[in-house]
Amino acid sequence: MPDVDLPLPFEAYTGDEAFVFVSYAHLDGHRVYPEIQALHEQGFRIWYDEGIDPGNEWPEEIAAALGRAAAFLVFISPAAAGSDNVRNEIHFALNRRKRFVAVHLEETELPEGLELRMGSIQGILKWRMTAEHYRKKLALSLPVVTRGAVVETRREMAQSEAAPIESAVTPPPPKPASSRVEVPPAQPAHPQAVVTPPACEAPSRVAVPPPPRSAAIVVPQRPPVAVPTGSPAAGATQINPVDGAEMVYVPAGPFLRGDADQSDNPRRTVTLDAFWMYKTPVTVAQYRNFCQVTGRAMPTAPSWGWKKDHPMVNVNWEEAAAYCGWAESQLPTEAQWEKAARGTDGWKYPWGNDWDPGKLQCSKKDWGDAKSTAPVGSFPAGASPYGCLDMAGNVWEWCEDWYDVNYLKGAPTTNPTGPATGERRVLRGGSWIYDNGPEVRCALRDSGDPAVRNDDLGFRAGGGVRAD
Repeated sequence: MPDVDLPLPFEAYTGDEAFVFVSYAHLDGHRVYPEIQALHEQGFRIWYDEGIDPGNEWPEEIAAALGRAAAFLVFISPAAAGSDNVRNEIHFALNRRKRFVAVHLEETELPEGLELRMGSIQGILKWRMTAEHYRKKLALSLPVVTRGAVVETRREMAQSEAAPIESAVTPPPPKPASSRVEVPPAQPAHPQAVVTPPACEAPSRVAVPPPPRSAAIVVPQRPPVAVPTGSPAAGATQINPVDGAEMVYVPAGPFLRGDADQSDNPRRTVTLDAFWMYKTPVTVAQYRNFCQVTGRAMPTAPSWGWKKDHPMVNVNWEEAAAYCGWAESQLPTEAQWEKAARGTDGWKYPWGNDWDPGKLQCSKKDWGDAKSTAPVGSFPAGASPYGCLDMAGNVWEWCEDWYDVNYLKGAPTTNPTGPATGERRVLRGGSWIYDNGPEVRCALRDSGDPAVRNDDLGFRAGGGVRAD
């Protein structure tokens, strides 16, 4: 039971506008109440279980409120993990496919049932974040805007080109972008190996018909890596004749993966076969050529417009995978991406172990102040040991793997390829939004719904590009 002397922070929301359902263990009230009070003061509409009127049936009230909620916010702790009520609310929210945001108040071992359900959901690890970073990440993950039946986060609101909208908050507009932790509406699992992607289209929150498809592009099964006779030296380059992209050679052998303080990516030695990796992310010009050749349409441009030498953004996982299949390549596995980024010695950043914001496109003073991407290759001093550029900052990059928070703890140590199925795909590298080193370190993992498009999300090809 909660402390009887703990005052309630505010009245639970009972109106008809978009609101957030908060789930927590009552034993954590002293920690949770300040958190939801801060959200309430920012203008978020919050419902929590103190809003149940005396005499009403508790399960019916909870189910009714959660059924109406625009998002589900749960505060995870050992007390919450041991609470039948919290577990029931989590399962109900997942079954109803609610926008799901999990704040981990401390490092917590989840019961097997919750671990199974929540394993592919990226959480906000409050216990290892700065207070400022945590506040920003949480605020940008929750819905604050409604437009008809559409519910948006502050990030989506900033990016939306549709008008007008009805704001659910009164404070000034926030900074223009958010972390990858935002949780879009849950999507069905996607096949891992063979995908027939949809045509490029406007962001899914805008109701427009997709452009006609000229021909389906099937993403092939991963072919064996073709290495030319005499294997080139590490960092050797060649041009992919399909799209003109420069590729660098990453030789076979072991590398140090992960970091000791990364619970979902612990330090291990992993061995990979040789592979080629694109030197930079795929550019706007390269992707535009792909769309012209295949009859696809370009997605909606970011706020700064399409610039041919900037990394391509606003592409979902299927579109990135389709490009790679057309270029006789594929998205790199998560392990390949990390080795290409940090080399064999486990460097924290592509250039070494010391944080240097002058070696990447990132926000230098405040979160989001970089305003946009930069031309690819603008920071040669930030090159990885193999010569790959922009592997920290500029854009998050899709990887081939499904995301599972626990997968790397027991993954194969030779050529790991990720879980067989999942609901979210791995993202690596950070983006132009961030203003601190931990968000762009080589070992940091993040994930995104395969259907999501964002203005700080792009990709590069690699892994099995034909070298013959």
